[in-house]
Amino acid sequence: MNETICPQCNSDNINKGVIASGVNDLHMYAYDNRRRGSSPILSYYCGKCGFIIGSFVENPARLTD
Repeated sequence: MNETICPQCNSDNINKGVIASGVNDLHMYAYDNRRRGSSPILSYYCGKCGFIIGSFVENPARLTD
């Protein structure tokens, strides 16, 4: 991740978290084949204001294998 400062509040308190629904992590699946592998969706967010800086899949190779 290139962001070290929050673009919203200029804080340097950047954290990584997992996006979840209830007790389950949300997963990304390949658009053309949901039977293929999946990967959890993670995000970088500001610990001061809560701004979500970016989201990404943890294991992108699992979506193309």
